[in-house]
Amino acid sequence: QLLKQLGVNISGKSNAGQVPFGLEEATCFVEAVGNEPYEPPANIDQLLPEQQSIKWDFGKPPTEEEVLQALHKMKDSKGGTDQITAGCLRAFGPLFQQLLAQVIIHLWNTEPSTWDKSIHEVIGVLLYKQKGSRHELNNYRCIQLINVVSRLHAKVVDRRIQQLA
Repeated sequence: QLLKQLGVNISGKSNAGQVPFGLEEATCFVEAVGNEPYEPPANIDQLLPEQQSIKWDFGKPPTEEEVLQALHKMKDSKGGTDQITAGCLRAFGPLFQQLLAQVIIHLWNTEPSTWDKSIHEVIGVLLYKQKGSRHELNNYRCIQLINVVSRLHAKVVDRRIQQLA
């Protein structure tokens, strides 16, 4: 019911015109939120604990084992533009997962501008925050659904960062 009220088409019928704002207005809102500059506090150096020198080794390609560990730690959430979930990738079995790991390693070693366009595509979804007027776009948050290959690539980076924390 709630999805229908938000104008989400789940049965093949359009709910266009039932939301208080149009696609163009929602698009402008999402772009504005994503482009807001962040100004750190002037005394940021005093707020952060003293840092030890850390060797960042993000340039080194991940190992196959590192990619497979990241895949198995991924949540099986909604798919992005490819409609494929992490659970699907795990269900395809070890041979497919090894090939997928090789794809991630290949992407790591190539310039992102040369990647297939589909890897960069996202689906933006506005979700109501359950407070305030539904007529105000500020009462919505935007989530980005990215395809599973991009999510896996990001998960490898995330796991490397977590190891440093």
